Amino acid sequence: MRVGDPGSTERTAQKRKFPSPPHSSNGHSPQDTSTSPIKKKKKPGLLNNNSKEQDGRNDFYCWVCHREGQVLCCELCPRVYHAKCLRLTSEPEGDWFCPECEKITVAECIETQSKAMTMLTIEQLSYLLKFAIQKMKQPGTDAFQKPVPLEQHPDYAEYIFHPMDLCTLEKNAKKKMYGCTEAFLADAKWILHNCIIYNGGPDVHRYPC
Repeated sequence: MRVGDPGSTERTAQKRKFPSPPHSSNGHSPQDTSTSPIKKKKKPGLLNNNSKEQDGRNDFYCWVCHREGQVLCCELCPRVYHAKCLRLTSEPEGDWFCPECEKITVAECIETQSKAMTMLTIEQLSYLLKFAIQKMKQPGTDAFQKPVPLEQHPDYAEYIFHPMDLCTLEKNAKKKMYGCTEAFLADAKWILHNCIIYNGGPDVHRYPC
C-alpha cells in the first residue's frame, strides 16, 4: 500500500504537469465567458520525503470527497481515497486495491460474475454500452462529449490526472475495452470527478454534470 500526502500549504507550491493523453477529458464550463470565474485549486505541491510518498501513478484528490490530503493509493488504478472516506479505522497493509477495482474484479471473474453478465458476449455488451452512451448525450451535455480543448484551457492538465469524456467512453466501448458494466461506470465517474476538481465543488451545480 502506498500512502500519499500532498503536505501543508506552507511548503513551496510546485506545479505538477502531466502530458495530455491521446483522449483528454472534459470538465470545463459551457459558460466560460462568465464574468465571475470559479476559484480553482491546483494540484498540491511537494510531497513528504518518506518511503511511501505518492508518485506519478495516482491522482491527488480523493475519489469520494474530491479533496486532497493524505490518501491511500490503489495499486491497479490512479484513484486515491481518504481512509476516513472509506470508514477505515486503520491503514491497510500490503498492496491495496480500491473499491472500484474490487467491484470490477468481482464482475469480470467467471466464478463471481452476475448471471446477467454470463449471458452476454463482449460484442453484445459493447453494443449495449454504445447505446447507453448515446442516451447519455442529452441536450446540455455538450461540454462533456469531447476532450477538453487544451488551447482554450491550458491549465487543465495541471488539475486533472485522468481525463475522460463521452467520446472516449464510446471509443473504448467500440474497442471492446469494457468486460463488465462496472468497468464502464468506473470510467464514466471520472467525468464527474474531473468536473468537480476543475470547476470547484460548491458551484458544480452550474454545469451539466
